[in-house]
Amino acid sequence: AFRFIFVRFKNTNFLKNNVYYLYFEIKSSQSSYSAMYPKKEIIICLGSSCFARGNKELMKFIEKYLRQKKVTDKVTFRGDHCFEKCTEGPNLMIDGKIYHGVNKDNVIDFLMDGLKDIFK
Repeated sequence: AFRFIFVRFKNTNFLKNNVYYLYFEIKSSQSSYSAMYPKKEIIICLGSSCFARGNKELMKFIEKYLRQKKVTDKVTFRGDHCFEKCTEGPNLMIDGKIYHGVNKDNVIDFLMDGLKDIFK
């Protein structure tokens, strides 16, 4: 079930003009998530160099980890073209921050760092 509420923010520290946000909650048996908090974006490089170094397997590993932690409703995870940091790859980007040399041994640390506000 959806519940729609319009919220008006006026003269706040983080907004300069009157802005209307559409606020909604999705109720489910696992969790509810508010659109007031935008989803974190995780992008894994699927350029040829990163792909050859194991990002295909790493993509499956990350998907499984996000499902196990039950945060798939709070993140957007996708592959994208080359980040142009091939010599430092495999690469992973979380909300604009690029992590280099990503592998199964360190990816959990990078996810915990990039998603720390979700894992509170």
